Amino acid sequence: MIRFLKAIFVFLLPLLVYTILILIFKNEIFKHPKINYNRTYLNTEKLIQLNQKPTSFILGNSRSLAITSNEWKKYLAKDEIPFHFDGSRENIFQIRKKIEFLIYKKLKVNNLLIVLDYESINDFSNDGHIYQLHPDISNSFFNFHLNEIKPFYNIKFLSSLIIYFISNKYYDQMQGYILPEEGFEKGNYNDLIFKAENEIRSDSISYYLKAEKNNYFKIKENFSKLKDYKKLKSELNLINELCTSNSINTKLIIVSPYGIESLGDEILNVFYSIFSKNQIYDFSKDSYRFIKGNYYEFSHFRKHIGDEFLRKIYK
Repeated sequence: MIRFLKAIFVFLLPLLVYTILILIFKNEIFKHPKINYNRTYLNTEKLIQLNQKPTSFILGNSRSLAITSNEWKKYLAKDEIPFHFDGSRENIFQIRKKIEFLIYKKLKVNNLLIVLDYESINDFSNDGHIYQLHPDISNSFFNFHLNEIKPFYNIKFLSSLIIYFISNKYYDQMQGYILPEEGFEKGNYNDLIFKAENEIRSDSISYYLKAEKNNYFKIKENFSKLKDYKKLKSELNLINELCTSNSINTKLIIVSPYGIESLGDEILNVFYSIFSKNQIYDFSKDSYRFIKGNYYEFSHFRKHIGDEFLRKIYK
């Protein structure tokens, strides 16, 4: 029995030491600009540290980035301070948790722009070190740090990390873990501006030829099927209750990826059963979605389309 316990100890000790080292150094590793990391976490830290707190927020996944806070400010009262409070692959559950967080922190929230698409209304998870909520929002510190430790036991993440730090070069097999280049520039009010915008303005023909070659516009999924009606309705009801009881002027913007015929009436009817028509702005059927020049790739529309949405909303 003693020998057996010793053997277990000898086996577990290196794992324990390795895990402790991860806990010590993971924050420094994730701060590296080329490491694909959690925008929600960084945004929340920035918000907490701001002396002058924002009063108007854009929520949603990376599709929301083309609707900039800087442009939105033109339509708000002069004393409003906007803030882009997005997150990578942010879903409807995470959006609701963020609204609860803003209210719990007693921030004066006057306006919300909630940008939604097929992906965000069909996901209710809070997993992955890149996609999870800040622990102050999720109230789950253990799960947050557990999710941050997990990648260091993933051979693809670990090998990408080691090879990049040794060679300082990006290879295709590092995709998802190491960024080939920083794809954004920082804008006002926590906006991120796609660097691809400059590429397109400089030489749109070359950009879209490259996009075709690399299958940037390949459609991968059926975008009209609602995966969980009850969960979506529950989250939307909770958001509506939070915003109504706290007198928050809320607008929901529904957008579409490139080339999709429709999100389907079943999905849209859920929204109309909960929110008033003057709160819902359905851009999932507009003609912009059939023109490649309106997109950087299949998933993300360009800033001029975001600007157009704002003009239509506040006309």
